[in-house]
Amino acid sequence: MRILFIDTAAHLAKVFLIEDGKRLSQYEDDGEKTHASNLPLCVSNALESAGKTLADIDVFAVTNGPGSYTGLRIGIAYAKALAYGNGKPLVCVNTLDYLARSCTEKADVLVSLLDARNTLCFFSTYMCVRDGSGTRTVPFRVNASDYCDFICGIVKGAAEAGKRVVFTGDGAFKNREKIEELVPGALFTSFGEATGTAEGAFALVSEKWEAAGENALQEFTAAKAAAEYCKPVHITYKRMPGK
Repeated sequence: MRILFIDTAAHLAKVFLIEDGKRLSQYEDDGEKTHASNLPLCVSNALESAGKTLADIDVFAVTNGPGSYTGLRIGIAYAKALAYGNGKPLVCVNTLDYLARSCTEKADVLVSLLDARNTLCFFSTYMCVRDGSGTRTVPFRVNASDYCDFICGIVKGAAEAGKRVVFTGDGAFKNREKIEELVPGALFTSFGEATGTAEGAFALVSEKWEAAGENALQEFTAAKAAAEYCKPVHITYKRMPGK
């Protein structure tokens, strides 16, 4: 299976060309321009460097959230156009799952933490993790002023009990110093893994494809591709009377 994978959910956009689990090429934007400006060039470069064309792609794939509202719209719209134009399937994957599957560190608890800017973050925890696979909680979005305390409070008990607690995602690196203060023995993935890898993308896409079985072509279509937005409903603040 030859996959063209697009991730524009975070500040650093990535494009992978993957064949049977092997990364053929990888391109990233430099963050100096918008994803809309960089994405077509990244895709073109990824194909050219591997000596492939869009006609050689078997499956297109894209992260569909949570993540930047604008980034998700750009990535999904472009992936849908490629899939429609070439008559190929399009697989959407959860951004936090993608970051988790990119983690090679063995963990009892894995925290996938994505910086959402504007004082927000997205995160999920994964239990009984081995190479990023495990049971995921519902994705959350919380206020940045609280999210380190909130997230660390969830996993601190596991760390104190001697469990391996691993953090991944750009949000983990942004707050590494505070996380290390709050969670004893906290471990972190490399920055490359924290922003997503081709191996993680392939594992997740191929897993979803195989799970769909004979219905894969009907299930993974451009028409069905949609973003999974996550609203900040889990932590709220009430105004005091008279305020």
